[in-house]
Amino acid sequence: MTTDREEQVVTKPTEDELKELIRSEKPAFFAKGVTTDAERGRKFTAVYDGRGNWFIERPARIEFKSGSRTVLVDEGAVRVLDIPVVANNDVKVHLDGKRIALLSEGSFEVVGRAVVAGRSCYEIRAWGLKQDDELPFDMAVDQETGVILRMSKGEILFEVNEFRLGVPTSS
Repeated sequence: MTTDREEQVVTKPTEDELKELIRSEKPAFFAKGVTTDAERGRKFTAVYDGRGNWFIERPARIEFKSGSRTVLVDEGAVRVLDIPVVANNDVKVHLDGKRIALLSEGSFEVVGRAVVAGRSCYEIRAWGLKQDDELPFDMAVDQETGVILRMSKGEILFEVNEFRLGVPTSS
């Protein structure tokens, strides 16, 4: 028989486990939120299929990426690009953490737990994610998927306010 106190004891993931969670393959999902990118528009809606394909809509740009092809709609033009394109990276790097260039070199500490967009998250303080930057990032990382749902550095840089996982359909 366990007591209420024993049931509340939850082990914190190690730094290596956190890195693995953040870099893990992501399932299909829908996310809506805000970034600091005023040029393309702070608000975004993102749909990810779990296989590397994205649809990201912002006030000044729509991106659809499937395989090696990217379709961008902005400034009244539709561009089809058959080469690798870096677009909406400020959204993708948070939602798919394996895109963080210095993830392996970073240091991580769990400082608490939070609920962001209705999801249970680890609150993490991270150092070394940007070269020559000694200030830490504060992140809320979804415990199940490893998606970064909020990142701040004094001010909010990225935050998801709606997040839904894809539900497999039966054939």
